[in-house]
Amino acid sequence: MKILMFMFLTFLVSQNSILAQERRCGWLYNPSPGNWSLIDADGEWILAKQGRHFARGWDSQISNHLSDEWIYVYPGGTRTYGYGCACLDVVLDDQNNLQPNFEDKLISSIENSSYQQLAVCRTEPNLPPPPF
Repeated sequence: MKILMFMFLTFLVSQNSILAQERRCGWLYNPSPGNWSLIDADGEWILAKQGRHFARGWDSQISNHLSDEWIYVYPGGTRTYGYGCACLDVVLDDQNNLQPNFEDKLISSIENSSYQQLAVCRTEPNLPPPPF
């Protein structure tokens, strides 16, 4: 009986994770060391915040794979500081995002990512201008 209950609870948790995944598209940007965000129509979503938060999948989905259309803020530099247009399949950090008066909207994991042409974000009426 305990095994069946465990299997049932595991199933429910896995289904809940699938339902919690969202696709978010907008400006992906890296303003400074260890800081990465996505700005979409709902605001800024934190992917990585130096020393405090790193979404699971951040290193494999984002930081090591930049688009051909990535705009470098410091051209010729060795850093990735800049921005691009991307769509991310993410799981939000519900515990953090439901706290009243908490400014940061955190993403707990990045399941998949795809870069878009800059024109996609530039022509999206619900997006603000690029962050830099």
